[in-house]
Amino acid sequence: MKAVKHYFQVFDQVRSTGNASLIDSVTDPDGVDRSNTQAFVLDQQAKHHLSITTHEIFTNWKFDIQGTQATVHYNYQASGYNIDPQTRQPLESEVTLKPELQLMQLRKHGADWLVFERDVLPQNA
Repeated sequence: MKAVKHYFQVFDQVRSTGNASLIDSVTDPDGVDRSNTQAFVLDQQAKHHLSITTHEIFTNWKFDIQGTQATVHYNYQASGYNIDPQTRQPLESEVTLKPELQLMQLRKHGADWLVFERDVLPQNA
């Protein structure tokens, strides 16, 4: 749970700065999450905004740990707003997104659990 929440703290920094390389500290070098994060940042740049996360809720944790690999299911809900990347002024009022069922795959590197992949699942999964 700690590794998942730490990942989101770093991802929130990526959202607010547009600096995808920040995610490298919490992701597996061989995983797909790094390239997914880079694609996310490029999409934000194309839309001319960054995002500020004001609140996150995690519920319904389920863990499956097999040696140096772990799979975590959880519900995730975020609140926040988009900002102008130059002025850092809000472009909208705060919005709370619908809860999402997410799956995160992690790999152990030394003492650290690093994110290999993160996916949003259909609600009936």
